[in-house]
Amino acid sequence: MSDSRDLRSQTVDAWASTIPDIDRQTMETVALIKSISEAVDRASDQACRDLDISAAELELLVPLRHHNGPLTAARLADMLHMSRAGVSKHLRRLEDRGLVVRQASDADRRTAEVTVTDRGRTLTDSTFARDLAAHRALLQDSLADPTTVAVLRRINSAIMGRMDELT
Repeated sequence: MSDSRDLRSQTVDAWASTIPDIDRQTMETVALIKSISEAVDRASDQACRDLDISAAELELLVPLRHHNGPLTAARLADMLHMSRAGVSKHLRRLEDRGLVVRQASDADRRTAEVTVTDRGRTLTDSTFARDLAAHRALLQDSLADPTTVAVLRRINSAIMGRMDELT
């Protein structure tokens, strides 16, 4: 068990001993989701190590790579549930390295449309293969159970539905 999971479990236990009627199930669920997310992020960071791209940049390039037509930075941020400022910062870095191009939109000159360059497509394809392999190695035991992905889809759908209601 990793140190972060130990700390999260200890935190749940400490809160529960301080406030016996606290919602322990919600705390434990959030701790599990965060732990899984961090493990997947670490696997992506490992896959991108020693390459001309970060895991966060790859996360932007992957949907851009196969999207029909250009996307705006704002639309990309919304689709990926990321901050617009973070997306803009990463796109600027990708553009500086010639991996994406931003051009003023014909529909609204104040808006830039983002497209992947040939160099960006090549790097995305090779890096995404490494990223996917790292995730497969991380998840291989969990994916042996055919119900795992179905359960994760249901959880994701329920959470995203609640997010839409809250916004």
